[in-house]
Amino acid sequence: MRSIAHLIRHPLAANTLAASLTQLANFLPLLLLPVLTQRLAIESFGTVAMVLSLCQLSLIITDFGYGLSSTYRIARHREDRLLIGKLLGAVFIGKLPLVAIASLITLLVPFFTPAYRHDTPLFALGTLAIIGQAYQTNWLFVGLERQKVVTVYSLSTKALYLVAVLLFVHDSDDAWLVILGWGLAQLSAAALSILQVYRTNFRILRPSMVEVLQEFRGALPFFTSRIAVATYTSAATTVVGLAGQVQAAQFYACQQVYRIGSALPVNQVLYPFMAKNRDWRVFLLVTLGSAGLLSILAGLIAAFSAEILQLALGPEFLRAQSTFTVLLAAMVVSYLAAAFGYPAFAALDRLDQANRTVVIASIANVLALGCLYILDQINALNVALAILGTELFVLTLRILALRRIQKTAHSL
Repeated sequence: MRSIAHLIRHPLAANTLAASLTQLANFLPLLLLPVLTQRLAIESFGTVAMVLSLCQLSLIITDFGYGLSSTYRIARHREDRLLIGKLLGAVFIGKLPLVAIASLITLLVPFFTPAYRHDTPLFALGTLAIIGQAYQTNWLFVGLERQKVVTVYSLSTKALYLVAVLLFVHDSDDAWLVILGWGLAQLSAAALSILQVYRTNFRILRPSMVEVLQEFRGALPFFTSRIAVATYTSAATTVVGLAGQVQAAQFYACQQVYRIGSALPVNQVLYPFMAKNRDWRVFLLVTLGSAGLLSILAGLIAAFSAEILQLALGPEFLRAQSTFTVLLAAMVVSYLAAAFGYPAFAALDRLDQANRTVVIASIANVLALGCLYILDQINALNVALAILGTELFVLTLRILALRRIQKTAHSL
């Protein structure tokens, strides 16, 4: 009981609560799933899902690892305002070509995929979200352990998006408003986050080209890791979308539950905490406790999965029950794999190992997806099984790497 009481009073708890509210804001659009699946035809919903999936994938490109490399540097040098100001400027400049590349990829998808060619304007609107999400400064406030700042602007903009869709989207002809609203929400969040940078007495300073390149090189290993993770997370709906709009719609709806586990804020808060404090007792208590609660939740949802899918999404989604159950299991494994990734390796100053494990696992995942494609077996269930297998592989690799590093350290 004393340990629990101490943990509740710990600053980590306050940041975790704020991060939880931020992630709640990120998942507010999930409340729209039942509305959109009922108001839009399943083909229109599949197109919307494809565009939103590309926006998620684009975030991996535009973040380029800055969200991890910069968070780590800020956590270690949070009192150096000049360094942070130059870092902000370097990141903003470094993201310009990345935003252009991500936008171009999104615009080209309908030209190379006939099923989506008539929906090209929706893909064009998706570039608004790509720009907005690229220039949100969440990573600054996470590194400073001021998660409450992120919570305020994330919650407010996502709530407005939710209300706008409920009021103005009525049928398939309004599908473009879903994408436009998401883009405007992301742009608003970016503007508010930059305003908060100045309100907290920081400045975006002009860096030298050397500093821009230095930050770019520092983020590159993390980008390799993030793009590797994207092969079995953000890109999954895009891959399933090759099988058609209906498969994309079913997979996207089920995948949102999996995304909750992989994006739980506990790990986001543990990362700067472990980089600074290296408190393994708190790490294990928080990680295993959260995993236990998540497992119970996943089990309860799986037990009533048929009822949930039919009630929330409609009878067309009952065929996705097996996919839904597999992704629930992947949700729990994904949370553990993330916890034993950057937060754990940050305490050992071996972030390279966290990057290496996901690169190895992503290669295995790409090979699995390649086999499915060759055998013409790309569908929602098979891709979900590939995700589960990949997450288990990542978790195993990371636990083995942690044990090896700790044994080596003790033997010195």
